[in-house]
Amino acid sequence: KGRLVEKSPDHEGYLTLPEMGLKIKAEGQQIVLVDKLTGEVLLDVTELKEALESEVEKAKEARRQALEEKQRADAAEQLAQAEAQRANAEAQRANAAEQRAQIAFSEGEQKGEQKGEQKKALETARKMLAKGFDLADIAELTDLSIDELATLK
Repeated sequence: KGRLVEKSPDHEGYLTLPEMGLKIKAEGQQIVLVDKLTGEVLLDVTELKEALESEVEKAKEARRQALEEKQRADAAEQLAQAEAQRANAEAQRANAAEQRAQIAFSEGEQKGEQKGEQKKALETARKMLAKGFDLADIAELTDLSIDELATLK
């Protein structure tokens, strides 16, 4: 190893490169490589260069397409995040509206109960006045003021 050894071509004109499993020979301006085991002619330098350039172009195109796909995926993810934020905001608005509706319902219910109690107290006071009860007693029993009872006479 590490020293040059002179080799002679075989009967077809090939030099054998056993370490690489190749046979090599010159044909005109080209160098021909052959797989020693299969006898398959490998690409010559020009074909190899063209194949490599083609593969480089394919790799560049694949990379460009991958980059475009990543950009599309990123844009889709941003849209999905924005949509999720809009959905969350809408859910919060709906919850707030529901809470306001519940409060309004409760307040309406309370006012209705108060009006009903007031109406019942006034009705009871009218009956008591009709039976001749004293205004102070009616005010005490119905929780109505003397002024409110005076409007009933």
